[in-house]
Amino acid sequence: MILDNTILTLGHIAVTLKDTPRTVDSVLQIFQQRFCSPPSAIDVLIVDQLGCLIIADCVRVYFIIHAEALTYGKLYFYIIVSVDSRFI
Repeated sequence: MILDNTILTLGHIAVTLKDTPRTVDSVLQIFQQRFCSPPSAIDVLIVDQLGCLIIADCVRVYFIIHAEALTYGKLYFYIIVSVDSRFI
């Protein structure tokens, strides 16, 4: 419960103070350090808050589609998502 409220509070702080230098970067760094380390139910909440940051135009999202041909004629696609707030 405390961790849930912390993640929600950080997301709201980043949206509210998006014009304050380094605020969004600091929150993104905390989210990146906690995301899937170890995998837990809180990861869903982090993704939700990242979505709020995107909607509030706090961050830019870059999608890179990477195709990789492996053995046996199979083709695998990976989508790499990069979130950046330095150019806003």
